[in-house]
Amino acid sequence: MLLAYLGLAACLLFSSKLREYGPLIWTLSSGIIFTTLGCEWLYAIHEEYGYLALRNICFQVLSLILLLTYVKDESDLLLYAWTTAAGSVGANLINFLRLRKYCTWSFTWRFSWQKQLLPILVLFTNFLVNLLYVRADVAQLGVMTSVGLYSVASKVTALLKQLLGAVIVVTVPRLACLYGQKGGEFF
Repeated sequence: MLLAYLGLAACLLFSSKLREYGPLIWTLSSGIIFTTLGCEWLYAIHEEYGYLALRNICFQVLSLILLLTYVKDESDLLLYAWTTAAGSVGANLINFLRLRKYCTWSFTWRFSWQKQLLPILVLFTNFLVNLLYVRADVAQLGVMTSVGLYSVASKVTALLKQLLGAVIVVTVPRLACLYGQKGGEFF
């Protein structure tokens, strides 16, 4: 997270073209810190997929309602960014507030990286692939043309993609567990 923000700050500092979009870029990048704080991987470990799906759907609907209510024309670009960010920021903020259910906060200097790194990388890769699938359409359109009109329609399809993403997040760890416990034939 820190490297991402340092890289973003460096890009804004050294690029005059990007500097004029600074408030917009910082608004949209607010999701980086909230994704880190949200610890969605913890809820995936504990298989709270119903909670994750319901939370995502609720915040996507809220984001869509805010978008349709407050964004009227091109001059509302920063407001559009805030309504877009509200979906992920709100969902991850709820995750962060709910973390007390699973853990207490304390720092430790003794940590077994070898034991924990592979499971963390598997969950991170699963999340990254899911995120790329869900956001690929908007990113491609951003390169090709204006995203404004398309974003409203993509909010609706994002709800359906979140459901598919929840299915992927549920099945991959479960199938990996079954494969590890009962072998390839059962899998």
